Amino acid sequence: MKYKRIALCVLSSVMLAGLCSCKNDDKIAEYSEMLAAEDITISTGIDTPENEDAAKITSTNVSTNVVSDTADKTTALSTTISTKTTAISSGSNKMTVTYVKNTSSVNNKSSNKNNTSYNNNSGSIPAATTKKTTSKPASTTTTTTEPIALEDVDKYIDFSLISSGDGYTFDGSTLSIFSSGTYHLSGELYGMVYVNVGNDDKVKLRLNGVGIENTGAPCIQVDNADKVIVNAVSGSSNYMKCYSTNEKNDAAIFSKDDMKIKGEGSLYVFCDNEHGISCNNDLEIEECQLTVDAEKIGINSHKSITVFSGNIETNGDNCGIRCRDYIEINGGYIASCGGKKIGADRGGIISDTNNLCINGGTVIAVGMNQTVPYGSQNSAVFSFPSVITKDNVIGVSVSGMTLASVQPNKKFSCALISDPGLNIGDICDIWLGDVYYDNFNMTDAITQAILDGIV
Repeated sequence: MKYKRIALCVLSSVMLAGLCSCKNDDKIAEYSEMLAAEDITISTGIDTPENEDAAKITSTNVSTNVVSDTADKTTALSTTISTKTTAISSGSNKMTVTYVKNTSSVNNKSSNKNNTSYNNNSGSIPAATTKKTTSKPASTTTTTTEPIALEDVDKYIDFSLISSGDGYTFDGSTLSIFSSGTYHLSGELYGMVYVNVGNDDKVKLRLNGVGIENTGAPCIQVDNADKVIVNAVSGSSNYMKCYSTNEKNDAAIFSKDDMKIKGEGSLYVFCDNEHGISCNNDLEIEECQLTVDAEKIGINSHKSITVFSGNIETNGDNCGIRCRDYIEINGGYIASCGGKKIGADRGGIISDTNNLCINGGTVIAVGMNQTVPYGSQNSAVFSFPSVITKDNVIGVSVSGMTLASVQPNKKFSCALISDPGLNIGDICDIWLGDVYYDNFNMTDAITQAILDGIV
């Protein structure tokens, strides 16, 4: 009887253990599938269920890191393992869980990284929460290169060594430029520089000891461009001499498009039968030591002339400076002489539309006629009682200080003077050689008067 009771107890224990084992196997399979879907393995000695009463988990303080091999043996798998200990309140039970996160790249695709956190004081384990994280790309350094403007591409040409090159050709007498760029010129040439580029292209001609002479055509001729800049390099002396140029391209320096004359060097321009410098569009002058002698007009433009600075001396039989429309002077020293014959379009500085604006600089202009200026700087226009012969030095002084003087190589009968030192109320002395006129008073910002008294 005793042995029968013992056998019955053993049989009952085996059956009970079997039932528990089956239940646990079902749960383990279920939770393994759930955790595999989250790409997380938790190893505690048993699989940890989700949304299950914590009191049913009896394993405590067990921590074993397990990393399963990938099914594809040919794919390298990189796994990062981190361990956290989480206390789960259910009586006195505690368990240690290990998080295994798969951070590998399979088939060249990045896997998702999931973080599971447990924090619940109610004793139950909440469903795992998934947080997506995006891998940061490897840091790269990007170098931004500003494109170089075509007109800033430097090309060096010495007329004594010249041959055809990038953007230009040379036939022995004509340098033909057909591409944007900065052309550094030096040496002497009997011929011309011819510019014909695109409508939006700019060309810079840097003159560094350049001497060009030509007969029957300009020394510099611009047929097409957005803008051409002629720059006399600092410290350099340069000249353009034109003999018997044609009526169509009628100047030693001629441009059909916008042009600017500038630089801290010097430039001498001569033309024996037409204009010195002529531009069909906008002409600007800045910084340059510019001297122009011409048979007709020294500096001419069909659209506008703007002087920013520089030291300019110009002579022409018709006009020193003339524009069909607008002239603006903002600075510099300008001595302009012209107009040996009487006429509305002949004089020191002439605007055909009477648009001569003077805002700064020192201006003295003499000739047979003169446009009356306007602008922010005080100016005076006066005429002599008789025509003055050429080569007579004319000057204007205030309180013994000479503002400006010039020696015209043409006869003249009137003059313009504008200077920052000229103020309303000043009494001006106008002198010709040793002869002084003493009755010219500045009564207005723009004062006009006829001189009739001699000291």
